[in-house]
Amino acid sequence: MNTIKRLLSISFLLLSVISSYGQETERKDTLTASRVTTDRRRFGDAASQTGLKRIDAEEFNRGYALFGSPDVIKTLQTLPGVAAGSELMSGLYVHGGDGRDNLFLLDGAPIYQATHLIGLFSAFNTDVTESVDFYKSGFPARYGGRASSVIDVRLREGDYEKFKGCFSLGSADGRIQFEGPIIKGKTSFNVALRRSWTDILTTPLIALLNWNNRREYGEEAEQVSAAYHFSDFNAGISHRFSKDNVLTFNVYGGLDKMRMSMMERNFFEEEGNRYEGYTKTGTDVRWGNLLSVLSWHNSISKQWYLESSAFFSRNFGHIGISVEDDSWDEGENYISVNQITRSLSDIAGARAFAVYTPSSSQQLRFGGEMLYKSYSPEITSGLELKVPGYKYDDGTEKSCFYDAVEGSLYLEDEFSLFSFIKANIGARASIFHTKSKTYAFLEPRVSLKAQCGPSSSFRFSYTEMNQSDHSIATSYLDLPTDTWMPSTAKIKPIHSKQFAAGFYSRLPFGLDLTVEGWYKTLEHLYEYGGVASLYPPIHTWETEFTEGRGRSWGLEALAELQSGPLTASVGYTLSWSQRFFEEFYFNWYPDRNDNRHKIDIMVNYRFGKKFELYGGWHFHSGNNMTGESHLIYNEYGLYTKIYGKPNSLRLPSYHRLDLGFNWYGKTRMGRDKVLNISLYNAYCRMNPFFASIEPVYVTAINPDTGLEETEATGKYKGVAIGIIPIIPSISYTLKF
Repeated sequence: MNTIKRLLSISFLLLSVISSYGQETERKDTLTASRVTTDRRRFGDAASQTGLKRIDAEEFNRGYALFGSPDVIKTLQTLPGVAAGSELMSGLYVHGGDGRDNLFLLDGAPIYQATHLIGLFSAFNTDVTESVDFYKSGFPARYGGRASSVIDVRLREGDYEKFKGCFSLGSADGRIQFEGPIIKGKTSFNVALRRSWTDILTTPLIALLNWNNRREYGEEAEQVSAAYHFSDFNAGISHRFSKDNVLTFNVYGGLDKMRMSMMERNFFEEEGNRYEGYTKTGTDVRWGNLLSVLSWHNSISKQWYLESSAFFSRNFGHIGISVEDDSWDEGENYISVNQITRSLSDIAGARAFAVYTPSSSQQLRFGGEMLYKSYSPEITSGLELKVPGYKYDDGTEKSCFYDAVEGSLYLEDEFSLFSFIKANIGARASIFHTKSKTYAFLEPRVSLKAQCGPSSSFRFSYTEMNQSDHSIATSYLDLPTDTWMPSTAKIKPIHSKQFAAGFYSRLPFGLDLTVEGWYKTLEHLYEYGGVASLYPPIHTWETEFTEGRGRSWGLEALAELQSGPLTASVGYTLSWSQRFFEEFYFNWYPDRNDNRHKIDIMVNYRFGKKFELYGGWHFHSGNNMTGESHLIYNEYGLYTKIYGKPNSLRLPSYHRLDLGFNWYGKTRMGRDKVLNISLYNAYCRMNPFFASIEPVYVTAINPDTGLEETEATGKYKGVAIGIIPIIPSISYTLKF
């Protein structure tokens, strides 16, 4: 492994030398409802790719904002072909994916944890986001490492000429962003900070609860302490050696912290003596990301563009749980139990690529990357016991360490044929090595576009992707207990194949129409098959997780209208998503997020320069769940639950209406200000969040005893519980 680390160091040095040539140029491209600023390294993507959606920062910041803050992932959830999972969460289940197979890139560097508060907020601050490229299919050869989608988030450079920024106060968080020149025209910075204040809002409520408990129950009242907040930080520096030679350095840090404790005191008297005891429980949870990336964008001629970067990305999690009981009678009785789980995943890497444009009808792109990855989860537990005449103190520690090296090379050729056919044909070759096991892949990528008129085209794509990282989780929720592990000799990389084809047309009156179909297969999926557990079994995970397959197919349509002050879109998805795990069931069965129908209708209207109104209605068929099919009773009246086909029960359909209002104005000093008022779930639809199967009972009067008796009917009913009502939010943003 020392040899590998030396090779990485040499790679970093070579990339720095290579990147001393060239420049970056910019172009602006109008796509439907958004204006996108991009550069030559991304030229031509929209011309031949299927499943690509580009969104700029302006679109994120218009209209509805949950708790007053715009959100990147929640915007992507409204697109056809994407399932959102649980309500309010930032789940992203693309074309039948499991949510952990999405490649998130922040300025080209991979990021593991893309959400805050178990998925309630995404980690991307829209104040410093320039644009997002979202691929559902037709992945170019430059992307690899995940099986279902690519979310390429690009950050803005700071302003080179003047200082400016914004300050925003929302219902749940506050944001501040500031940018400007360090050396005018040469060097700029861009800094943003975001923090929630749920801990500040809940502190007085908890204090009031504790005061009321003491008033009602006295000194034995239970005392509770709880606090949660998240924060993230973006900082970037850019330097222009010349107009077309730019060096950038970006840093991102995100942290979630949650603490809970409960104290209960006990007082008692015995033989005239007064004794005091207490029971105390506590939870300390911390998780987040740390990322840094150094990039050099340059060009040596009109035909050659080069870019290189080096980066480091870390994902960490910490969960500590403790229970302490201390009481006195004739002697001392004390017990303390604690458990701490930690997970740490690191990536250090370097990549470089070149774009060669020999003519206006052809563009070649080739490059590669080298990654060093490490994974180090651990679980530490302790037990201390004291009773009269006996003392016991012991602890256990379970940890494991994996490291891996991953390298890849790719080539793309985008070219035109006969003036009406455009193609992007490429391949990605990669190698992954860990624990004396080496995997090698060759991933073909093909995208074709046939122009069938001045504003209409047919497109087709075929892609293969491999994912060597596995998220080890015992729940479908995005929890800090999850940890990442590499593929091994027993655990194979996830492999996906996807066909996609569609029709794309720009119609009169500012209307764009897209119709796409896809078929995707997934191999070497892994799901937890052990007993119910909060923490993944880090030592036996290679045997506790069972292997299966997945497949998904469907049709999606999107109509977008841009006409003066009106922007509107209607998206529809008809899809099937299935799984096959032989240990769970003998045949294919629906995935949990197999939502047959999905509809998203969004309208944004600008009333002059001061007012903007947004409305969005969202519908999808209900998620699926597994319930017991029947019970088997024994002679003692005890029963065993028998389960049939997994996910055979469909929950009620989901739908909600979101409304948003923006008021734009000026301060006395001429600064721009924006007031946003939003309603989530405006008509208060209580969509199912939890569901269960419960027996049906009947109550009748026993004629022999005259007493009321309750007995089971042998029938069962499904009970769904909704917990998310209408949520109003407000935010005020000041630009300076």
